[in-house]
Amino acid sequence: MRRAAAAAAAALLLLASGAAAQDTTAPGPVVFDFEAEPGLTFRPGGGWSFGPVRGEAPEGEAFVRLENAGPEAPPSMAAGAVPAEGWIGQTVRLSAWLRVDGDHSPLAGLWLRIDGAEEGPPLFFDNMSERPVAPGGWSRHEITAYVPPGSGRLVFGLLKSGVGSLDADALTLSVTEPVTTTMSPEARAYLDEALGALEAGHINRAAVDWAHVREVTDRMAARATTPAEVRPAIRVAIEMLGERHTFLRPPPRDPAAPGGEGPPAPMPRGETAAPGVGLLTVPARPSTGGEALDQAYRDTLAVAIERLEAVGTCGWIVDLRGNGGGNMWPMLNGLEPLLGAGPFGHFGNADGPQSRWVRRDGRIVNEPMDAGGEGETPVGRLAEAPVAVLFGPRTGSSGEMTAIAFLSRPRTRTFGAPSGGLTTANVSYRLPDGAQLVITTTGVHDGDGRFITGPLVPDEATSDDETLPRALEWLATQGCSAQTDPA
Repeated sequence: MRRAAAAAAAALLLLASGAAAQDTTAPGPVVFDFEAEPGLTFRPGGGWSFGPVRGEAPEGEAFVRLENAGPEAPPSMAAGAVPAEGWIGQTVRLSAWLRVDGDHSPLAGLWLRIDGAEEGPPLFFDNMSERPVAPGGWSRHEITAYVPPGSGRLVFGLLKSGVGSLDADALTLSVTEPVTTTMSPEARAYLDEALGALEAGHINRAAVDWAHVREVTDRMAARATTPAEVRPAIRVAIEMLGERHTFLRPPPRDPAAPGGEGPPAPMPRGETAAPGVGLLTVPARPSTGGEALDQAYRDTLAVAIERLEAVGTCGWIVDLRGNGGGNMWPMLNGLEPLLGAGPFGHFGNADGPQSRWVRRDGRIVNEPMDAGGEGETPVGRLAEAPVAVLFGPRTGSSGEMTAIAFLSRPRTRTFGAPSGGLTTANVSYRLPDGAQLVITTTGVHDGDGRFITGPLVPDEATSDDETLPRALEWLATQGCSAQTDPA
């Protein structure tokens, strides 16, 4: 269910990019009382309707209703926008009276997005997906956000998925008042613990004005009573660190709840791409599920290599184009037969490596640089076979670490497009409610000790459609094709 909600939210980001209702240069407040016109942009479709309703309202004599009375359809929304001028440097609050009738859907409430002045990803986005409005009577809800320098506009509105309706009244965007906190002790402790973990471990911790971060997050969470109401403030603190690889993962859903377990994680696949060429598709390995799933992932990859090796495979393709990250160690250990002599990579900073990825007792592990020796000298049994590594913009984090492990290997060539650029390492910090604060703590070097920043760049830049054919062509030059006997 959470994955569906995330996909729907991504679609709504695109839909809302054109919203321009109620643009104003005034710094606020911006109030939609819905007594006359709705004032928000709405695109009909999918059985959804939007408009004013005359009747008893929390404030005044009318409210608006976003409704889907037919079969369940994709989520819908109503949107408004204001330029960021006048709001920059402020903590803002989007609030409204809301009422839901019908399904308890994963998306039901307000949404707020802050776009940068330059093209790029949003600077902030919250759609209440972790705290949707439950069916029932009228209640007041809000989103708070810090508007950072470089903001271009604030886009906001109402959002609903599933069957039923979302009613709204007195939608208001305003600057928050000076902090007179009513934060509950639980919320205060949660926020302090998260900020403490970031300040203690983040790679950019020395360059951050932590007093300012705490001032902003205190304003955002001033009325919070639960961890869920604090999490948007933590995400803003992460944005203020100026680094893309740190994130907050919400608590896992109850497996007993509908859709609580979610779809099974994909496993690696091995197949023959052409006579004499084995194709290994290496997907993300989410950092959840524990050692049993790590072992299953590793074993699946190892068995695929053994099966392809048994039929005389000569050259190999390691496809990381869909690997967004997770736990890198099942990936590297599953691919171990293809790797040469260690070290395969390092963790460290611009001053040099601090630890190295090496073989120890037949496994690839990370150890301190002063652990002694250079790791075991034996190489993988297929270390001399040619390997083509494929990556692109959807390759990130541990997917990039896996690609890095091959960069210093002989008879290896990379194909595709620049990777996602999450070439740093992070650690997971568990918060009291089960949420995971994943904190970037260090940079990465390749096996030869070269410090890596930003995206990996392939040896041969290819379009997605050209990547596999070009890899096959190169492997043919290495003696692996339909016209040659596998070596």
